[in-house]
Amino acid sequence: MKIVETANEIAELKKGSKSLNPKYCNGMLGYEEDVIGTGINGFYYDNEMLIGTPFERIDEEIDFEWEKDPIGGVNVDNFSVSW
Repeated sequence: MKIVETANEIAELKKGSKSLNPKYCNGMLGYEEDVIGTGINGFYYDNEMLIGTPFERIDEEIDFEWEKDPIGGVNVDNFSVSW
C-alpha cells in the first residue's frame, strides 16, 4: 500500500502527473474505500443565510426545481440549503 506522504506527491496528484488511483489514496484524509450510501445529507434553513438549527434529510441527488417547500418547516420563498 502506498501512502501519499509529502506535499510534492500531493502536488503531483493535483497536476495529474500521477493517477488518482485508490492505491495512492489509502491513508489520505477524507478517503474512504467502498462507501455505500443512499445520498447526501441536506441541511435546510428557514432563512437565506444558513443561520439557526437546520432541518435535515438525505437527498438522493442534487437536482431540484423548487416549486413547493423543500422540507416541512422551510418556506420555498426564503430558505438556504447546504450539502
